[in-house]
Amino acid sequence: MKKSLLFVASTAILLFSACCGRTDAPADTIKVLSYNIRVVHGQDGPNSWEFRKEATPAMILANDPDILGVQEACPEQIRYIRETCPHYASVGLGRNEAR
Repeated sequence: MKKSLLFVASTAILLFSACCGRTDAPADTIKVLSYNIRVVHGQDGPNSWEFRKEATPAMILANDPDILGVQEACPEQIRYIRETCPHYASVGLGRNEAR
C-alpha cells in the first residue's frame, strides 16, 4: 500500500512539474531541491526557526525548484512555506501520520 501511494504521489508530482515547469530549463529537465528544514521547536540557538524563517522562502524562490522536498518540517513550517510560496502545492504526511 505504501509503495502504491508513493508511486501515485511521485507520478502526480512529475506530471504537475511537466505541465507547470520552468521556462528557462530544457524540456527534459526537472530541478529538485531537498531541504532539511529542521524542527521548529529545536534548541538551535542562532540557527533556530525564528532566525531562519524569512530566509526559507527567499532560498526556495531564488532556486526555483520544480520539486521541493523537506525533511523534519512541522505543520506550521509547511503552512508558512505554502503561504509565502503560493505557486507550490504540497503532498505528503507528517512523521506521526499513517503509522
